[in-house]
Amino acid sequence: DRKSGAAGQSVLLGGRRRTNKQNDPVRYLGGINAFASTFIPALIPGLAVGMLLYPNESLAPLVFASTLSIASKVLIRVPFGSGTQHIFNPSNFGITITLFLFPSVGLAPPYHFTENLTGAAHWLLPLGILASGLFVHGYATGRLPLCAAWIVGFVLQGLVRSWIFDIPWNVPLMPMTSAAFILFTLYMIPDPATTPLNKGRQIAFGLAVSAIYGLAISLHLVFGLFVALFVASSLRGAILLARTKSRSAIIRSPKSPFSIHHPENLQNSSEAIGS
Repeated sequence: DRKSGAAGQSVLLGGRRRTNKQNDPVRYLGGINAFASTFIPALIPGLAVGMLLYPNESLAPLVFASTLSIASKVLIRVPFGSGTQHIFNPSNFGITITLFLFPSVGLAPPYHFTENLTGAAHWLLPLGILASGLFVHGYATGRLPLCAAWIVGFVLQGLVRSWIFDIPWNVPLMPMTSAAFILFTLYMIPDPATTPLNKGRQIAFGLAVSAIYGLAISLHLVFGLFVALFVASSLRGAILLARTKSRSAIIRSPKSPFSIHHPENLQNSSEAIGS
């Protein structure tokens, strides 16, 4: 089906690497640890694409979205620390671009996660998703401040929109009642590899996503959740890139006390070499 097809495409792409001296072109042939570490990151965007996109009977958009998701981790990176870092949540990037490039593709309706549940299962499934997400981010990733800031910001933008456009206060908050919103809150926004580690910056990032979402909805842009995260990640990437270039310019400037070309630093270097 479309979920397994998208996941399989991501696995094949995620498992490829440059041939090494042992003529081993795929990293998942290096043992059980290599197998697990390769397939799990590839399955996540594949399953997300399969669950969240609705391409009717066409599989091509799913192949495109899963390919783009994995490729974005390699192709779109910015300097970070001593290396580089991809700035987009892979699943969100692939889904967002696909939605805008394929007019016939839409999002799977939020109710399809729970439409066939009855009785207590209506509560147990969302509670299970909520509990697992809180556990992961509370004990492993440290991204609970980001999740909390996003939720608070979402409520605030909803209340502001209800006041500006004179609509009932609960209408803009209705998306929060869906299982899809819980999935987005706990498994899409707080991606550890593409969000800040500092708690203050996490809060700023979460509030930025909610503010962009409110603006997008006010402008009648569809797919507001995905667009908001895409734009916020783009802004964060631009800030990281600008900060890196600024630091490089300071280091290269002969007038900067941090530059290796500064006269005092050159003198100190000469003395150190002479000694």
